Amino acid sequence: MIYKSRYIDLTLSFVFLYSIFFIFHKFLGGKVPFWDFHITYCSAKTFFLDNFPYGLNVHSECLHPNITLTANYAPSTLEILKYLGSINILIANFFWVFLQIISFFFIFIILKRIFKFDYHLRNFFLVFFSFGSTIFFSFMSGNISVILYGFLALGIFFLKKNCFNYYYIIVLFVSLFKFYYLTFLLLPFFILGWKSIKNIFIYLFLFFLIQY
Repeated sequence: MIYKSRYIDLTLSFVFLYSIFFIFHKFLGGKVPFWDFHITYCSAKTFFLDNFPYGLNVHSECLHPNITLTANYAPSTLEILKYLGSINILIANFFWVFLQIISFFFIFIILKRIFKFDYHLRNFFLVFFSFGSTIFFSFMSGNISVILYGFLALGIFFLKKNCFNYYYIIVLFVSLFKFYYLTFLLLPFFILGWKSIKNIFIYLFLFFLIQY
């Protein structure tokens, strides 16, 4: 066990150092921090100003020249985000980072309460730098997924407490940003069995009703 632990520590140390190097290399090469947040903000701002938010160069006056991303949110999602675009980008960026930190807070609290997560430094590194450092890079890019993870963690807490409607509402909400989170609607099926099918279809219907 001692040797296995050392292998894990060495692997995590290598992945951590490589991830830090990769980010700084990108930034020195002209990559802009929180690049995903920038397109989210500019999409929201364009939509808030009642302009069409889709297409190349639509956000050229808002985006940093080194960011070439385009808007990919549905109109219903932009209705939720548009007031983000009504404030200064620096304030919006601070608010976004604050939401990300709150999201991590929820994630680790839920991990502790439900999955008996041990607050050991190695375990924090495992969360942040496993699977290609997905969560670390998502945080550095300002990807909305980090915030949605926090909502899903809260949903898991309600699921554990058998507060199924709260869970369904949270899954419905996050699915408006990334539709594949609809798969989380299936989790109550493993608890309630066929009794959950009715609610699953109701919330699927609500999703398509809101979107289309």
